[in-house]
Amino acid sequence: MKLIVLLASFVALTTAYKCCPPKQFESTMGQFGGTCTRQGKSGIFTVYGPLHYDYSKEMVALEEYISAGEQQFKVKVIQDFNSNTQYVIMAGKCTKSDLPGSIDDTCIPDAAEYIGTNVYGLDALTADSYTYNAQQMGANVSVGVAVTANECLPFGLTIFADQPQAETISFIGFMNVTLGIKDPSVFDIPKICDHDDIIPFKAMGNIVSDRMKRMMLTFGAR
Repeated sequence: MKLIVLLASFVALTTAYKCCPPKQFESTMGQFGGTCTRQGKSGIFTVYGPLHYDYSKEMVALEEYISAGEQQFKVKVIQDFNSNTQYVIMAGKCTKSDLPGSIDDTCIPDAAEYIGTNVYGLDALTADSYTYNAQQMGANVSVGVAVTANECLPFGLTIFADQPQAETISFIGFMNVTLGIKDPSVFDIPKICDHDDIIPFKAMGNIVSDRMKRMMLTFGAR
């Protein structure tokens, strides 16, 4: 970028890219957002946790601490693009689904509109900003993304999604970014995932909320 700042491009593999992130990096990712249903019911949510991205292994791992209303819970998501399988570990249970898309989808699409370049701090960080629209799981999505000018590392992301059931807006920031993977075991698949039950990716909404699905998509299938 899904969540994921760099959001995955929602595009086909044949699409050209403006830039792509480094092959391996880790970051702390924080998100704040809100939803409003067509019936007027609204809520806010916050998400915080480490992100691990390894292009060479074609794997992404997210460890999320989520607060939504009075609920707080921890979710780990592992996306394996070698086998096109996603693992969602929550409350001692592992749910597996297919994983459409490609890890290449974390690049900034060539169709994105360049907005400008901004400097943050005392010449400490230069970031390029882009915007684009896309379709994601039946929703019209507007994306604003900022990446570091030289490395294309994720910095900031704004997502507005107009879904049939609700509208969602979220703001994502990436902090403490480092290159490489300190502990490759973050991509190890837990033993509780050693089963043959696989649900369709779009059915994940029955397991986790729509807002969590969007977090999982920040650096994954589009």
